[in-house]
Amino acid sequence: MTPLWLRDPVVLGSAGAAVAVLGGVGLYFALRKKETAAEIEKRRRDYLVERGRIIDATLLDLTDADGNQGQERHLFYKYEIAGVSYECSQDVTLLPEKLRGTASTPGMPASIRYDPYNPSNSIVVAEEWTGLRHAKTRVD
Repeated sequence: MTPLWLRDPVVLGSAGAAVAVLGGVGLYFALRKKETAAEIEKRRRDYLVERGRIIDATLLDLTDADGNQGQERHLFYKYEIAGVSYECSQDVTLLPEKLRGTASTPGMPASIRYDPYNPSNSIVVAEEWTGLRHAKTRVD
C-alpha cells in the first residue's frame, strides 16, 4: 500500500520540479564552454588594466624558452609595495607587438599594474596598455 503523502499532487509536482532543476544544472555544467588558459589570462589582464593601481618596477630579465605550446617569452620584474618586495613574471608570448620599440633590458625601469587586494597579481604589458618605456634611438 502506498503512503498517502506519495499520492499528494503537491509532493509529486515539487519532486518533479526538483529533479528537472537538478537535471538542468547538471546539463549546463556538462555542456558549457570551458575557458581556455589564454582566455583566463586575457580576462586577468583586462581586469588589471581597468582596476589595477600603477607603481614603478624594475625589469629583471626577458627570456625565451621552449614551452608546452612551442616558443614562450617571459618578462621578469620586481617591485615593492608597503615594504614588501615582489618578484613576478608575465608570459608575453601573445603580445610581441607591445615589446617592439621598448626598453625591455634588465635593470630598466617600468610601470606595472597590480591588484590592491592581491599585490602579487600584476602585469607589465596588456593589449591596451604597456608599462615599458620607449627605447631612445641614438643619433650620431
